[in-house]
Amino acid sequence: MYRNSLPKLKAAISDLNKQKMPFLINLGDVVDRNPADFTPILKEIRKFRKAVYTTTGNHDYHGIKSNDSLYKLLDMPAEYYSFKREIGVSSC
Repeated sequence: MYRNSLPKLKAAISDLNKQKMPFLINLGDVVDRNPADFTPILKEIRKFRKAVYTTTGNHDYHGIKSNDSLYKLLDMPAEYYSFKREIGVSSC
């Protein structure tokens, strides 16, 4: 992981928790080729107080034995998400 990544992530999650956001979308590349970095990074991401939807990036697959194990690690229900907005329903 890059030297400043974790402190910047901690600050970002702290700021995002102060916002009125119904959820967070993480666009992947959670790590940069070192699967051991998942543990500290996901620990911080999971401090977000609302739902987090993570997608995978190409770097996330390095050293991973199966796609399903990666999806489980990232708390993904499957390899993709499907959203349906209900009119008149607010999740904020």
